[in-house]
Amino acid sequence: MPIILFTLFIFFGNVHIVHAENGADQTNRLNAPAGLSLEQVDDGYFTVGDFGATNSATVNPSDVSKGEISRPDEVRLTNDNNQLSSIWSNVDNGNYLDITHKQKMSMWLYFGNKGSSGDGMALVLQNGGIDAISRKNDGTPSPGETLGVWASDSNGAQSSRDELAKTAIQNSWALEFDTFKNVTKTPVLASGFDVDLNGLSSYSDEHIAWNYPAEGSTYNQYGSGPNGYYYSMNHEDAREKLHLTTNNYKVNSGQAIWHHLTVEYTPPVTKGSNLATLKYTFNDKNPDGSQGSNIPDEEFSKTVQLDLSKFHLNGNTKLRYGFTGSTGTVFAENMAVFETMPSLVEAESNVVVNDATQGNREIADGGKNVHDGDKMNFNYNVTYDSGEKDLADIKATISLPGHMTYASSGQVGTVSYADGSKSEPIDASEIKDGVLTHTLARSLNNGLNTAQIQLNGVAKIDQSNGADVSTKVASTHTDITGNLYSDDVYTPSFTIDPVTTHLTLSAINPTISVYPGDKFFLNGQYSYDDGTAVDNTKMHYYVNVDGTHDYSFGDTDSFDGYFSIYGQHKDDNGNLVSNFPQDDFSKGKHTITVYAMDDNYIVSKPVTYTVDVQTPKPVLSVDGDSEINTTLSAGNINLPVNLTYDDKYGFDSSDVTWHTKVQGTGVEATTALTDGSANPKTSSKFVQTLRDSDLKIDKAGKYTLTAYVTDKNGQSSESITFTVIVRDKTASLTYRNSYSFGAVNASDETVYDRRSGDWTLGVNTTESDWSLSATASDLKSNEGSATLNGNLEYIDNDGNSQSMKTKTFLGEDKNVTSDKKDISGSWKDESHGILLKVMPNPVAGGYTGTISWDLTNSL
Repeated sequence: MPIILFTLFIFFGNVHIVHAENGADQTNRLNAPAGLSLEQVDDGYFTVGDFGATNSATVNPSDVSKGEISRPDEVRLTNDNNQLSSIWSNVDNGNYLDITHKQKMSMWLYFGNKGSSGDGMALVLQNGGIDAISRKNDGTPSPGETLGVWASDSNGAQSSRDELAKTAIQNSWALEFDTFKNVTKTPVLASGFDVDLNGLSSYSDEHIAWNYPAEGSTYNQYGSGPNGYYYSMNHEDAREKLHLTTNNYKVNSGQAIWHHLTVEYTPPVTKGSNLATLKYTFNDKNPDGSQGSNIPDEEFSKTVQLDLSKFHLNGNTKLRYGFTGSTGTVFAENMAVFETMPSLVEAESNVVVNDATQGNREIADGGKNVHDGDKMNFNYNVTYDSGEKDLADIKATISLPGHMTYASSGQVGTVSYADGSKSEPIDASEIKDGVLTHTLARSLNNGLNTAQIQLNGVAKIDQSNGADVSTKVASTHTDITGNLYSDDVYTPSFTIDPVTTHLTLSAINPTISVYPGDKFFLNGQYSYDDGTAVDNTKMHYYVNVDGTHDYSFGDTDSFDGYFSIYGQHKDDNGNLVSNFPQDDFSKGKHTITVYAMDDNYIVSKPVTYTVDVQTPKPVLSVDGDSEINTTLSAGNINLPVNLTYDDKYGFDSSDVTWHTKVQGTGVEATTALTDGSANPKTSSKFVQTLRDSDLKIDKAGKYTLTAYVTDKNGQSSESITFTVIVRDKTASLTYRNSYSFGAVNASDETVYDRRSGDWTLGVNTTESDWSLSATASDLKSNEGSATLNGNLEYIDNDGNSQSMKTKTFLGEDKNVTSDKKDISGSWKDESHGILLKVMPNPVAGGYTGTISWDLTNSL
């Protein structure tokens, strides 16, 4: 019987079985932590990779047709076997990592809820396009252990690590979250990257590590050619035995978790260096906002010295970032939620707690000695560091710290901004069930970079059996979100402690009256109710002026038990010195409160002082003659004055204004002081110069001027008066109404009788020349009609004589001057000038005659 041999070929088609999402994955997907919207992904801030094959990345995987809530902030990378995915930041739309600035990225990661999982995912920084993916030697995308970023070990003939590295994403750095154990030491199967890890075990194959995918040094070669090579990967800072997919310590519940990742980038410190710093922190918070990880010992940080030269930037400063993911024959649902986009908005948040009662003392975590009734400020700060977009729609969701009393109505806090604009009130109605929710009215950007949300409360201590007991205030969580930002901050925990000793202040002379610049002190004393010894070196004083300005001081160098805080005084140079800004003490009454705190944070109740600042008036007086002579041609009037504030209060001339009234005309003029002396001063003598035009004086005459000054405090001096004589161009004669000559004896000779008594004769000019002549009449007897045989005669200084019966020239000045010419004083001696010429044998008796003066000018 013939034996028939045959071969049976059985062909298996590539049958793809679509796996349904398990219930735990669906629940965790729908309840993912909130992040930034990724809608319109191709035209928005992220782009699904285009690498020439099916990309399994799906934005907003919710099926709203089945009643699921839309989640545009989620991207699902894998959910089936043999998948490859990538999603990248859209550099063209401003989403990138800027290597020249500090940058911070944060995101939530989900690795599925299956006993067996896919390969995992990787956070990638790269200097390339959206087609970047791991590829085989023939250029086709390579899933599996590559995670879409590492080199493809699918060619057993590959004998070069550098050539192998060319199949990875080029110019890149990657942080892998590996959820599948690749320990197959067989060429071509491409599943040996993890053979060098020591910590893999049957219950946990999951690990995190980083390296440069396109560097040959990242890989280790095993085997021999021509088809016997396989490679492992160098895992930098490997963290093994992690619970990424399944929370194994609660494995029976089947509960999977979301993991938080924070990445902080710092540029190179040294100019020209390529060594930047990158810190990543894993499991630093839980989905409910609480700090740390739900899995013990799985919160950790690593700091990487990032070599920027590996990116071959060639002057470019922008790195694309994103996720890649892959599965092989087994799979898990992998998802990511982005919280921040650093180049669009790089911002940071923190919270600072201050005890306002204790001089705004900052309360650190674990702080003590907060006391019942202390006013507490919880300051939530948001700082915009850099970015291409505004940080808008900023909302703070604040869990109120416990053991505090908050206002039940009205204002419970404020929002203040960097530009110092009017604060934004927070109303108590915004508190619901112990949570304050407030949306800021303004956006932050490079021009307005900080906002502070201040919540105000009063510490409330617990009691036991009627006595105060130490009360712990637990840390509380605040969620701060914006259109392109999300962060969590936590208040420090602290203790409200009972007060066993009380400090009391009392004021000495609480009512004080001063002038600006006067020295004054806030004096008082203090003591403890239990007799505790006082020590000034341990005291701190807090002063409030008029309810708005706060100051603090240490020991005032007084005797123990006393304090003396100086308000203001003058130093040896006359300059104002003060513990407070001078503007705090303007004219009027000021209320000052002072309280003290010692080194043990025991705080007194305040004491109150009233300081009445009585501004002095300026004193203006005439310095010399109040009658002023001037001319129209001068164009101004000079008034000599003295100004002081009782020679005590320093002033500045620029703070004083001069006022003039011209009596009878209704004219008033206001001018600055024409005082050129140095400022400040306590008194000044100067000449105030006024313009005729300002006073509407345009003709000669006598004017009465009243003047006074006012200062910046609204104080006014008493008025002073000047008589101002304004002259035009004139010449006038100064002379006496009568002149006389001495007695003369009768003689048979002609004699000249000399002058007797006052012979004042002069010419006064105002901007004028002059010429003076005179004519004398005959001299008639006082007892009859006889005429003296003689006449008046003028003898000049050269001895020339002329009878004054005719017009006789006495002198002149052809120059236009303002002067006083003493004519008689210029005569050479008693034998010159006007004399009486008596002829021989005159008749005895007295005689009288008349001199007619003729003063002329040419104008």
